[in-house]
Amino acid sequence: MSNPDSGGYGPTSEQYSKLLRAYALDKKSALKSASWGKFQILASNHVAAGYVSHEDFVFAISKSEKSQLKAFVSFIEADSVLLNSLRSKDWLSFAKRYNGKHQKGYNLIMEKNYNASL
Repeated sequence: MSNPDSGGYGPTSEQYSKLLRAYALDKKSALKSASWGKFQILASNHVAAGYVSHEDFVFAISKSEKSQLKAFVSFIEADSVLLNSLRSKDWLSFAKRYNGKHQKGYNLIMEKNYNASL
């Protein structure tokens, strides 16, 4: 159900059943340990994402994409490394901070999409 290493989560189709099993053991820990929404923010980061509790965060994220974007913006604004990396268009620094050292080329995707929007 859990993995001490980054990644290794298994197929997407298995994730909800894992969450339900974890929730049966410890509701708070299960919700806080899961990544939520389009931006995959851990509920344990609920304060940085602009929410008082992890339950408020999960509810808002589950409610709308607008709430997901709001949480993402708050999360970035709460972290000076993310904010400065984004402002300076340092895609690698941003991707490493957001996704970890094994960020799998997200920096290249971000750069490509940014340049395509110009």
